[in-house]
Amino acid sequence: MAVRELDFTVRTSIRGVTFPLAFFMSPQPLDSSSPLPLEVLRIEYIGSLGLFLGKGNVAAALPRLRTLSFSCTAVHVSQGTDASLPPLSDFSISNGSLLVVDHNAWSPNSLDVLIQLSERLEELNLSECRLGHVPAALSALTNLRVCYLHGVLDEGASGEQLASWQALGPLRRLQFLSISRNALQSLPPAVAALPGLRGLHLEENGLLELPAGAPCWGDLRELVVDWHAALGSPAALRGATRLTRLVLNVDSPEEPTGYVGPSEAGEHLLQALAALPGLRLVEEVRRGWRHDIDPDVAHVMWHLGRRCPDAQLGRLNGTNVGWTLSRLLAGLEHNKGLSLLQD
Repeated sequence: MAVRELDFTVRTSIRGVTFPLAFFMSPQPLDSSSPLPLEVLRIEYIGSLGLFLGKGNVAAALPRLRTLSFSCTAVHVSQGTDASLPPLSDFSISNGSLLVVDHNAWSPNSLDVLIQLSERLEELNLSECRLGHVPAALSALTNLRVCYLHGVLDEGASGEQLASWQALGPLRRLQFLSISRNALQSLPPAVAALPGLRGLHLEENGLLELPAGAPCWGDLRELVVDWHAALGSPAALRGATRLTRLVLNVDSPEEPTGYVGPSEAGEHLLQALAALPGLRLVEEVRRGWRHDIDPDVAHVMWHLGRRCPDAQLGRLNGTNVGWTLSRLLAGLEHNKGLSLLQD
């Protein structure tokens, strides 16, 4: 008998669970050569739900699927290797506000279903989805407060692809944004114009200068950025008067050296950091195998402790540094007041 509508309810005290999509339809992996007639899939769960798509061609295996409905606190959809989703007419998360679809090989048009979540969605993670450009559907998510867009653009992105960042313009409630590893040569104007950002991650891009006086610096508390961008942007950093945590990522200096001496760029950066009254933590991301150091970097790190006596200095082994703004995270509905880290 062909199942066209399936309601699946999980009753358990476990707060997080992951299912392969094929679990709901067949003991075999999704097979595009044998499409299933399922039209409606509703899943109810008390906690956060993970839906593992595997290597199946979702659109071809479920060509009739029109309704995909979740009743849970959060949804994590992972490992979809197809370039498209079925043309859903109803996509909903009825009790949650978090959607993660990282590491999926989908096209931006597949994410048009996000528009249906515009009233509820507060946190979205599209990292490493290789979308090619920023989905226009993001502009409808005006309640979004946390957004991860790490690695959505490829190297050598075209002007049209770079212009797609304008989709972030209407997201005026956004307070945390990660746009790291997107081959950016300049900060997108739509990002620079966001007035309420508290956390901004810009590392692993080709940024050499950040715009001074941009609205995005006014309320910023946490910034992750490459050394070259920081060294070229003392005026912009001076405008981040509420900055508390600064993470500086070592990119790839062309002329490695261990020399510590006067440096014009380093000195200007030191003066900018010393003028920030709330700066309490400066961390450097340096992989263990690197022993070379740029002279500008050396000048800053050598004198930083004396010039910024209220700031703690630290070292990190990678750019996956997380986010320390626990109060904002705790305020999101799907976290139910849980404090993940201390400010």
